[in-house]
Amino acid sequence: RRIDGHSFLHVMNFEAGESYSLTMARPDLVCFQILINGSYSRSVADRVDMMTPSAILVTNCPQSTSDVQAGMKLRGVLIVVERQHLLDHFKLNVDRIPAAYRPIFLKETGLSAGLNLPPSVAIIAAADQLLSCKFGEPLRSIYMQLKATEIICEIVAQVNALHTRRTNGFHKKPL
Repeated sequence: RRIDGHSFLHVMNFEAGESYSLTMARPDLVCFQILINGSYSRSVADRVDMMTPSAILVTNCPQSTSDVQAGMKLRGVLIVVERQHLLDHFKLNVDRIPAAYRPIFLKETGLSAGLNLPPSVAIIAAADQLLSCKFGEPLRSIYMQLKATEIICEIVAQVNALHTRRTNGFHKKPL
């Protein structure tokens, strides 16, 4: 589902009837993978990560393969945003990101490793609301666009606060 001219939303709310592999090519796009229930493996080059509800994975790699086992119940969302749109429109502050993860946001080819963020209550609630939407069209499209944008805003705010939180943990305030 297209969110706007620069973003897409994929909802996962199903049980896999059989094991499958899905290879996706998505150059120059930043992906936010939010899993509420279930798990699957994600391969990029020679790296394999297990996707679980314990983290939000932020990636930008030209191609990945996801493997799902038969019987797995997946519930979550994938939001894909053009990298430059994320920087220009949402004002993601790359200087706040640990240097090792900046290629996700600064390079078209990204990074094989992803940035793991803790799943905030607000992000999980918005993702669950997306998955539970009962509206018919056109309200459904409007609602999905707004909730997906809310999730992007929450993630950008969390990323923009990364450096601040780390600095506060390492420096003591003067007495």
